[in-house]
Amino acid sequence: MTDTLLLVGAGIMGRGYVDAAHDLGLHTVLLDDEAWREQHESRVAHFATPSGGTETHWIRGALDMAERHRPQGVVPFAEQHVLAAARVQERHGLPGPSLAAAEASRNKAVQRALFAHAGLPQPDHAVVDDADRAAAWSRDRYPVVVKPLRGMGSVGVHCVADEDELRADLARRDVGQLVLIEEYLDAPSTAGKGWSGTAR
Repeated sequence: MTDTLLLVGAGIMGRGYVDAAHDLGLHTVLLDDEAWREQHESRVAHFATPSGGTETHWIRGALDMAERHRPQGVVPFAEQHVLAAARVQERHGLPGPSLAAAEASRNKAVQRALFAHAGLPQPDHAVVDDADRAAAWSRDRYPVVVKPLRGMGSVGVHCVADEDELRADLARRDVGQLVLIEEYLDAPSTAGKGWSGTAR
């Protein structure tokens, strides 16, 4: 019996995975955006698209595909696909990160709380949804790093030098949006940004 592999959101990052699975003779099923149909459809056994672009749509689509195709493995490719794959893994007893780990990976504030509980060193930080509270916390700490709780690729991550820059940055974000503010650490980071405060 041929093993089935479910790929979630391959896009351009997953091109090598699609080709390798095809060459290995796996029964590969792919949930991806319509824009990638022409690129990938001929290399997989079944191509489907989610009914929308939110994380919820990806979760529903992946669970539906897993019910139909009963994969032996599932691989996500971008941040909005992580929970979809984790839900499939949990529901079908497949190997992979735990659902708790996947959920924690999607929220930087949750990560900070878990790191603190584990006693891991990390930058001083605060979670705020108000410019005045953000300015009060940052007053004696500039420069500080401001980042959204969710997202990838350092999108929305900014280092600000003073209160004027901080307020301007927060004004460009959604009103009431929670943000994580961290002390700036002038040291190399694994993200290669020059400071560990921007590490995702």
